[in-house]
Amino acid sequence: MSDNKPERLQEKIHLSDSKSICDIGFHYGTDGKNLETFPTACNNPRVFGLKVYAGKTTGELLVNDPSVLDRIFVAWESSKPILLHTTGDLLKFCLDVGKKYKRRVHVCHVSNSIDLDIVRKMKESYKKYLVALLLIIYL
Repeated sequence: MSDNKPERLQEKIHLSDSKSICDIGFHYGTDGKNLETFPTACNNPRVFGLKVYAGKTTGELLVNDPSVLDRIFVAWESSKPILLHTTGDLLKFCLDVGKKYKRRVHVCHVSNSIDLDIVRKMKESYKKYLVALLLIIYL
């Protein structure tokens, strides 16, 4: 079950508090249908960012509609990053939207040279807001 509902997030936080011997943080998830819960997630000190799956995923949180992605970026009014799982045209779109709304973006799993070029070109104009994780084994 995903962390895209405040009550599920609280369940996971409670469970981690009762079983873990170290500090644990969480990423909140969205399918674009829970935008009204973002303020609660943003203000939760145990939430470290927002996960957005704008590409292939095995879960229920796939968001590949540009208008929904735009609304997500508008609604996430936080200095905590949006963690993107996407490639190609949607990666470029998300980076453009993130820059437009001055959102911190972390691109997860840059796995091909085309996406690396997209990130490299955006990095110049998006300096303090963009981070990317490059997996060299894929290139």
